[in-house]
Amino acid sequence: MFLNSNDRQMSEPKNGNENPSKMDRLPNLDETNTNLEWHKLLINSSKSFTLPEIRTDVGEQFKKIDIIHVNPSSIISAERIDKFDDPNAENVDFVIIVQVHDRVKYLKSLIKSLSNAYLIGRVLLVFSTDFHSDEISAVIRNIEFCRTLHINFPYSAQYYPKEFPGPIAKEDEEKRNSILAQMKHHWWWKLNYMFEVLMPKYGLNDKFLILLEEDHIVAPDFLHTLQLIVKDRKNICSNCEMLCLGTYPSTFANYAENINKLGVEVWFSSNNNLGLAVDRQLWRQIQNCSKLSIQCLPKRFEVIYTEAPRVIHVGDCGVHWHKCENDRRSLNQALNLFERVNDSFFPSKLEVSHVNGYMTGVPSGQNGGWADPRDHRLCELNTHPSADDNPAKILNEARLANKNEENKM
Repeated sequence: MFLNSNDRQMSEPKNGNENPSKMDRLPNLDETNTNLEWHKLLINSSKSFTLPEIRTDVGEQFKKIDIIHVNPSSIISAERIDKFDDPNAENVDFVIIVQVHDRVKYLKSLIKSLSNAYLIGRVLLVFSTDFHSDEISAVIRNIEFCRTLHINFPYSAQYYPKEFPGPIAKEDEEKRNSILAQMKHHWWWKLNYMFEVLMPKYGLNDKFLILLEEDHIVAPDFLHTLQLIVKDRKNICSNCEMLCLGTYPSTFANYAENINKLGVEVWFSSNNNLGLAVDRQLWRQIQNCSKLSIQCLPKRFEVIYTEAPRVIHVGDCGVHWHKCENDRRSLNQALNLFERVNDSFFPSKLEVSHVNGYMTGVPSGQNGGWADPRDHRLCELNTHPSADDNPAKILNEARLANKNEENKM
């Protein structure tokens, strides 16, 4: 049920020496080679807030393991290249999945912000790409600050320029928009692949999966804040399935004042879609909706969100945003915001300041481009993927959906 009092606060996390339970356990300082107070000192000591540069001198210090790189006509695969021990339930607190297309400038800014985040050394960071780019691969390969995994979406239109799921005839564009369809397919495939294949592989079934995109930027305390929410989640809102680290406020004028504030409301996709944290229980409910019907959900989801967003959308130039004449405007605004409020990050307690039992906001317009039965079938076929799936065979089966539809007519 909703917490209706603003007096509810979450206690400061225990330190690693107090042997908290598995859910409440904070990382041991020896494991993370960092300290919250020291981390805050480093952030607050500079006169201007700048993100650290990404090191590129990776060289031979990295060991290659689990190399099963993607081939669209072969098995689905992944590549892990880093200097850390294998990820497991003891050295990973959260898993992050980043959906990447082709905007490498934004991706670099996201990675810089991630490198500045407290507790990032206890994260498994996964990049899921749907566009082959040597530059993007190099940027991901050069990450040194946490365990990193690179997977490739095997049904990219780039691999199939003259056949489904690539672009189709112009006269069919109202029925199918390959760009929008790919975004939906990629989103659905990556979550299924994470929960069904990669997280079980490393024993991370009980961990939250944080959803980011290439044109996001994170605050230095976004993991710290999420950890506080997870610790006292049942007391904040026992019915809330969703955890959300970012919204779209009309102004950031009160960001510092809201740094320790939470909101609780009925989840609305257009408002509560930045930095979603999903656990396996919630995923099972979502996964049951492979036929894309809202009727499959027993009730509307409820969400706990941060009043001061810890994940900010900075993509001015892309599919939905077209302010390409100044594609760093929102990014610069976010960096200036972090500089202005950097003394306020890392609250020791959080409190609920807003509760709304109704869905707020105006539904966004339909994107269209999802009337092709092949897309519907491909979505269903990717609902329970395995590491041995053959994308070519799956696509052949999805393409048959068009013929089956024609035979019914």
